[in-house]
Amino acid sequence: LGCPDGESPGLTSRNPPPMPTTRSRKRKSPSVDAELPSTRGGRKSSRISREINVDSDDGRQWKGPFCFAQLADTQLGCLTGDESFEEELNMMEIAVAQLNKLSPKFVIVCGDMVNAFPNQVKKQDAQIAAYKKAMSKLNKKIPAVCVCGNHDIGNKPTRATIKRYEEKFGNPDYFTFWIGGVKCIVINSSLYKDSSLAKDLATDHDRWLMSELKRSKIEKPKHTLVFAHIPPFINKPDEPDGYFNWDQNSRSRVLSALKAANVTTMFCGHYHRNAGGWDESLEVVITSAVGCQLKARGDPLGLPVDFTNPALGKDVSGFRVVRVREGDVRHKWFVLEKMPVKMDANSKFWTEKK
Repeated sequence: LGCPDGESPGLTSRNPPPMPTTRSRKRKSPSVDAELPSTRGGRKSSRISREINVDSDDGRQWKGPFCFAQLADTQLGCLTGDESFEEELNMMEIAVAQLNKLSPKFVIVCGDMVNAFPNQVKKQDAQIAAYKKAMSKLNKKIPAVCVCGNHDIGNKPTRATIKRYEEKFGNPDYFTFWIGGVKCIVINSSLYKDSSLAKDLATDHDRWLMSELKRSKIEKPKHTLVFAHIPPFINKPDEPDGYFNWDQNSRSRVLSALKAANVTTMFCGHYHRNAGGWDESLEVVITSAVGCQLKARGDPLGLPVDFTNPALGKDVSGFRVVRVREGDVRHKWFVLEKMPVKMDANSKFWTEKK
């Protein structure tokens, strides 16, 4: 990781490289038959539930290897500071066209679908509408889910901003789903970053996550994967606190719980660069943006970053292809102009262009 075209070593949790060691919400929900607005251009999506159904088959049954695609930071409006978003939208449309060719088992977007914050209502609404329109072109046979990012719900999320997100994007801010015998846990990482305006929600979220991790030990999925926007760390589990990671107390406690539950991999975004590392058996994968790529200006863990010359284009923007097999989870980042021509989870899981 770290190299834009670098391939993960694909090591399993049974043989990772050596590395230094370092909330169910009680608010009322609509009935289980209530449906959320679609994120896919008119098609109604998942019920309001902490477990959503994305698999037409029994998602708890292992039926062999499969591939999925992880995207992050489409972030419409980032390049121009919300003055326009045509450039990011173009990257999204190219990405969706590539996804239709590759036909992954599912697609997950790990946060910051848009750049405008919730208090910028008109700008955020316009960006969300454009995001939905682009995603509506994804083959309806490919399930697609979203993970909330700090731009989607605010750097200091509140009950109101989270409710707005759920209504606009069509899934809860945290939930689980099963697909192909793999348990996927989607968390609201902003509640670990800054819960100062939503302490009760953060407590409920953390309690829910710990419960789900304990349940995974009993359920024994082939793999347990976690998806977030903000990563717990960028390169090492014992690195200092910064803008782009969690504080060390939250980080250490949650990472310990993930490892105890045999979580294989945690996929994140937020950094607008490829990065990541290992904490004993757990790999944290940070995927760069479908939209703007950013460079550090000084401290690689913090702000400021170089917004004066952000990179965006088919030669730098992209997404990650992931193969899940019984014994391992492997992945590789591709830029949009060099996407594989096909994915095959039963052999070499991508065939690259010559």
